[in-house]
Amino acid sequence: MHWRKVLVYITGTVDKDLLLGNEYLAAEYLILMDQLKGRLFLNDPDASIECH
Repeated sequence: MHWRKVLVYITGTVDKDLLLGNEYLAAEYLILMDQLKGRLFLNDPDASIECH
């Protein structure tokens, strides 16, 4: 069926985009970790911030 080919194409495209996004985030993480020297300490106001 024709719709199956369309579904396979869309799924492959989404998978490729997610993979590229993950590779970008992994590279960015490595760069930021390389820039971070020593330990990171949070004071009380920073530690009490809730992320939603």
